[in-house]
Parts: sequence; structure tokens; C-alpha cells
Amino acid sequence: MITTVTAVALVSVVVLSLSKSQEITANFKCNKTFQNLVLNHGLIFEINRASRIHCASSCIENHLCISFNFHHGTQKCRGYETLMLTRDAGTYEEGWLYYFHTINGFCPNMYAFSRLYNYCLGYEGQFLAADGFHKCHEKGGQLPLIRGEAEMRFASLLAANFKNLSRLSNRDLMIQGSFDNTDMKWKDDIKNILPFTVFLPGNEIPTNTERYLYLRKPLSLESYVMHHRKGETYKAIVVCMVN
Repeated sequence: MITTVTAVALVSVVVLSLSKSQEITANFKCNKTFQNLVLNHGLIFEINRASRIHCASSCIENHLCISFNFHHGTQKCRGYETLMLTRDAGTYEEGWLYYFHTINGFCPNMYAFSRLYNYCLGYEGQFLAADGFHKCHEKGGQLPLIRGEAEMRFASLLAANFKNLSRLSNRDLMIQGSFDNTDMKWKDDIKNILPFTVFLPGNEIPTNTERYLYLRKPLSLESYVMHHRKGETYKAIVVCMVN
């Protein structure tokens, strides 16, 4: 026999479960462009989960997780510390769906939200330097600012989406940084000295004026290095940061 107290407790459990489900669903968006694709890098876990809600919950529990793949047939759940920005970054396999974490009403449409760095970010395309700046400003954002080794890894994994492009310059990810010839320092958009830089030896100081910063792959997908060029001839990857 179910007592009134028991019934109330059961209803409370159901309401809490529905609330959690609705909260998780609201915080993740499916990108159908990447249907039937499995992301090839940035994997932090691969487990079995009964549903996409359970998979999303596992992603929420891991502070590094910003996106996931879920396969309804096999119930496989793959969580990532990076985003899929292009179909070339995935392997075709039927049945997979791709979701990314966001905050509706705060992040621009189709922008993800990084809980680790507390900002929204999204891929806008490939542009020359001036056009790239303009694209980000249109969204009320700016190019990514790299403040340490962990953020360098995060940006490197984003750039790794484009590792298969034929032209080396088109694989570059634009980041904040312009060279101040007076102070002989690299500075961010508000003219503060960059808190973190990593160049190949001998490439720290540009020989020409109006040089901008990019990431270029040296050895691994997790560890790119910075380099500089004018950005007036070849297009580069533009990912915008909004906070």
C-alpha cells in the first residue's frame, strides 16, 4: 500500500528527474551538420550510457567536457575537451549524433560555452586578418586570448580541426596579439602585454611591422606554437570568444 508520504516522495523524485532532464537538454545543442561523424581528437572518456540525457549528464560531471558524441544503437557515449568545427575532423560512422554545451540566451546561436574558461566560443569561418577581427566584433566578441599552457592546449585542439587542409597558412588559428614596436612586446587587444607566449626559437621578434599572432602546428595536436604574419594574403581560422 502506498501511503501519502510515499506518494509525495515518488512525485518529488519524478519532478526532480524531469527538472534535471530539462536542464541538461537546455544546456546541450545537437549540431546536425556533424550527424554520423565521430570526432577524432580531444577524447576524455568513452563509456556506455542508456540515453543521450545520461551521456550529457556524464559530460556535465566532467569540468573539461564541452561536447559529446552519442550512438543510440550501441549506447556509446564519447566526451570531448574540444569542439568539432569541421566535418574533416570526424570519421564517418552511421548512428552517431554530436552535441555541444551552451547557455541559451547568453551564447550566440551555435556557440558553445566553456565552463573551464567561462566564455562562449564559435567558429565563424576563414578570413583575412582584418575581416576576422570584424567578424568577432559583430558578435560582440574578440579573438581567443591565451593566458597559459592549459588554454594553449585548448586552442591547439580547436586548431586541430583543420590539420588536413592543404595550404599551411589556412591551418592557422588567429589569436589575440599584435606587436608593439615601441615597447618591443606582444600585446592583446587592450594593449596589455600578453601573459603567455610560446614561439619557435628565434621567431619571437618580428622583422616587419603590423604582424599578427596565429597558432601553427609543430609536433602534436595538443601542442601548437605561435607564429606571426601580416594576414593580408592568406585566410586563417577565425574562432570568436564572447563573454
